[in-house]
Amino acid sequence: MILKALYDYYNRCGDLPMPGMEEKEIGFIIVLSKEGRFVRFEDCRTGKSQARTYLVKKHVGRSSAIVANYLYDNSTYVLGYADMDKEVDKCKEQVDLLEKQAAQSVAAQSAYEKAKEELKELENKRSIKEQSCLDAFKNKLISIFHSYPDSYELSLVCKFYQQDKDEILSSIKQDSLWEDIKKNLSKKYSTFSFRIEGDLKIIAEKRELLQLDEAEEMNGEKDICLITGNRDITVDTTTATMIPGSQATAKLVAFQVNSGYDSYGKKKCGNAPISKKAEFAYTTSLNAMLQKGSHNKFSVGNRTFVFWASSNSEAAEQIEGSLFDLLGYIEEEVDDPNAKIEQVRKVFTAIYSGSLKTSLEDRFYILGLAPNSARIAVVYWSECSLKEFAGKILCHFKDMEIKDTRKDGKPYMAIDSMLSAVTRHSNDGKWRNNITPNLTESIVKSIFQGTPRV
Repeated sequence: MILKALYDYYNRCGDLPMPGMEEKEIGFIIVLSKEGRFVRFEDCRTGKSQARTYLVKKHVGRSSAIVANYLYDNSTYVLGYADMDKEVDKCKEQVDLLEKQAAQSVAAQSAYEKAKEELKELENKRSIKEQSCLDAFKNKLISIFHSYPDSYELSLVCKFYQQDKDEILSSIKQDSLWEDIKKNLSKKYSTFSFRIEGDLKIIAEKRELLQLDEAEEMNGEKDICLITGNRDITVDTTTATMIPGSQATAKLVAFQVNSGYDSYGKKKCGNAPISKKAEFAYTTSLNAMLQKGSHNKFSVGNRTFVFWASSNSEAAEQIEGSLFDLLGYIEEEVDDPNAKIEQVRKVFTAIYSGSLKTSLEDRFYILGLAPNSARIAVVYWSECSLKEFAGKILCHFKDMEIKDTRKDGKPYMAIDSMLSAVTRHSNDGKWRNNITPNLTESIVKSIFQGTPRV
């Protein structure tokens, strides 16, 4: 039911990426000269935790496998330079400590020598992984160049990789941005691609290089898709749909390998077949609603809620916008702090009274998600008609009509305001980390289902 609603949302929206594509944050561009040499880094960050997005080929799924993306990737693949390894750093600290104690006894000297060997082994493993990832990216690039031998841009990128790895790293480390880049390699936006000096587009977004490989898309076994009901090519694993607090590889649909819960003769997503087309649609929809700046979500604590309507009707669009105004942040200073809330009330009143027409087939969905190890846990799900939902919100307004003597006069209708009122505030005024577990979804459930606040 959840996957079908997300799948339908993709078909409803006309501005989401086409199959095989995605909007990807790319934080740093490697600018190359007409000779294929490194010129400079271009900073594409737009804030502390986000960067400009580009329409590129959908990223590959990988856990431990070494597979390169299409003309963009992280520093380990593009430059053969991995992020700081905590295990290696910890081992280095241990070696430094034991080195100071080595002269004190034979046992201390032995421990020091053993720690040095462990460090050497860890650094060797890291070096092998860096080289393997770099080779995978270079091989992918060569394969693409063979498909587009007349591409001037690809020829220059290939020329760039004809240099020795040490020569490449030596040139990029001289750039003024490198130290800042190195500190932020673990960030989600730390993805790299190329642009030729004087060109306006990065190579990963050039349409002439983005012809989808239909033969590749048609590979795989066919089965009945649980979302569409059609017999089609199915996926082995699903795309990550990361939420705040989760791992970067967290998924809404995932199966534990060799866990003993597989159906007979089935493995991974074969236990619940999803076609490639349907998987792309529902993951693209969810990622679009989860992205920063989306007006189809609100977050409280470590819970993330996304909401959407089943149609593009005027009532559906107004109810989406009004719910965001009600449950999103309303901390901005305004002359009348209740003005926005009153406008929201008018919208829901119009829908419930029938002055703003709705169809019985128009549905409204709310999905609550929470981080849970390598997966995403569904903590709340609701589906109802637009009119029914409007009635529940109006009931919430009535329940929260409190005689207010506060000077700021901020409304209590928003979940943030309600939670703040019943949560312990620290000395610095912060309170979000002190929210009682399960309180968030209990309040959400009471509002959206019209149940008592207990």
